[in-house]
Amino acid sequence: MNPPGPRTASTAAVVICTKDRPADLEQALAAVSADQPDCTLVVVDASSDGATRQLLDRYREAHPAMSVHYLAAARPGLVLQRNQAVAYCRGLNVQVVHFIDDDTEVLPGYFRAIEDSFRKDPGLGGVGGVIENNGPPPHRRIRSLFLLWCEAGSVLSSGWGVSHQYPGNEFGGRVEWLSGCSMSYRMCVFDVNSFDDRLAGFILGEDIDFSFRVSRRAQLAVEPAARCIHHLSPVSRRTPFRAGYERTVWRHAWVKEHRSEGMSLIAFWWSTLGDACLLLGAAAIGPSRESLAAAAGLVTGIRCVLIGRSCRTDGEAFGNPAG
Repeated sequence: MNPPGPRTASTAAVVICTKDRPADLEQALAAVSADQPDCTLVVVDASSDGATRQLLDRYREAHPAMSVHYLAAARPGLVLQRNQAVAYCRGLNVQVVHFIDDDTEVLPGYFRAIEDSFRKDPGLGGVGGVIENNGPPPHRRIRSLFLLWCEAGSVLSSGWGVSHQYPGNEFGGRVEWLSGCSMSYRMCVFDVNSFDDRLAGFILGEDIDFSFRVSRRAQLAVEPAARCIHHLSPVSRRTPFRAGYERTVWRHAWVKEHRSEGMSLIAFWWSTLGDACLLLGAAAIGPSRESLAAAAGLVTGIRCVLIGRSCRTDGEAFGNPAG
């Protein structure tokens, strides 16, 4: 893989996939234009009305130095929209694709820092930024016991992804996955990888799945100078029940498919037990309705796994929230 040359307006593209979040998107766009006023911007929109398109029309007029591309989603779904964006970016001849969520606010210097990382290290296939409002989870010793935590940015044998995109993390080695709200890839990685369109209606974990596959061929890293804030929009956000359900059935299917990469169903079930214990413990101490709902979702997920219900399709019944 060759590093990108000196930056021009067409060297990289910023991609945002969105659905019914014009207010969040407007904040994200303001941060993008402040950091990189001459960038190429690609927005793939699956919204149910015209508010987002109207926003992009106004944004294009207000930022003539920026190359703004609006795409109506051919089919709604985050992985489908990401793949549509990648296909479109091929025609733009960009060398780097920056994915951020519609509720991500990049801080000054974000894009430059990531592109400098690519330029300095030809072996890097993907780079993520530091998410300012992210951090390590509590009860890390218990999580380590149940294969839910480790000290490196890894995908554990349980299928659990451990993110290290948070402030104060000094881990400078290779990571195995990048968060979808802050991940950038060389265009050439898409020659052999694409987002799994089987997750069209069941999207939790699509970033782990894609970046883990990329990490088998090229290095991934976190760039500490690239900072952002993930605001976690309340619009179209999955419920705690759904989150507990999805992470159970998705991980089970994913672990089964990646046993040749060191994943283990025994490790999955052990980690699921630990996940249930942590959720029920939080509900008992709190008491926390969210933890209790997530635990109920987890139990429902276990039941679906045991009766053989496919997680590749049943997520469509829940709709398609954004990230």
